[in-house]
Amino acid sequence: MKRIFIKKKPLILATLLATSLLSAQTGTIDLTTPANDIKQQFVSVFPIILGIAFMFVVIGNLKHFLSDNGDVKKGAINLVVVAVIMGVAYTLVRWVFSLQI
Repeated sequence: MKRIFIKKKPLILATLLATSLLSAQTGTIDLTTPANDIKQQFVSVFPIILGIAFMFVVIGNLKHFLSDNGDVKKGAINLVVVAVIMGVAYTLVRWVFSLQI
């Protein structure tokens, strides 16, 4: 009885290994579609977020334009700097999300 089990042991191990490999292949999860959906949503919402942030910066810089001793040059420079930074951020986000892995 013991000899029969020893002879069939490699066959049993091979069968268990094959079934575990087959079940591992059928149990894979495809995450490419949800990841692409999230990427598309972020790319479509990101310019809106940047626009809202720019509006807050403009409102914050109104004191440079409207006050009696306001510095128009300083307000304009602040707006240009923020616009450049937001443009670079937008370009980087678009470039990063355009990469294919």
